[in-house]
Amino acid sequence: RALDIARSENMEEEEAVLLNNIGSLYYKTKNYDKAMAMYADAISINERCKSHERLFVNYNNMSSVHVKRNNLDKGLEYAYLALHQLDSVGNADMSRLMLRNIASIYSMKGMKRHAIAMLRSILDYQEQNRRTAYLGALSCR
Repeated sequence: RALDIARSENMEEEEAVLLNNIGSLYYKTKNYDKAMAMYADAISINERCKSHERLFVNYNNMSSVHVKRNNLDKGLEYAYLALHQLDSVGNADMSRLMLRNIASIYSMKGMKRHAIAMLRSILDYQEQNRRTAYLGALSCR
């Protein structure tokens, strides 16, 4: 009902938030096709509105769906798109968290050395900026 109201009142930004949230519900119920459709619609709106922070969330969610489906290359593509949104809003800490997610995908792809190198740079950033080490908690089995 909220989505219908947002659409009838031409509330595009609110519609995009609702689409992303509905997509997240589908994701949690493992209905990945519907999740991807909702995220794609949210992405379309947020690209048009140039909402970088919301695009970060949409792309990150889309990355998660592709990783769950074991489409790691597409997961990386969306993870990097998410990262670029953070670069445009200047959020260094969240960028490092996104890099941690990217390192995890590289690890799943069997690219352990690359993943470890990324994690080292994240840990160096944390030490230099007196951040906690939560970002480095990645297993490269």
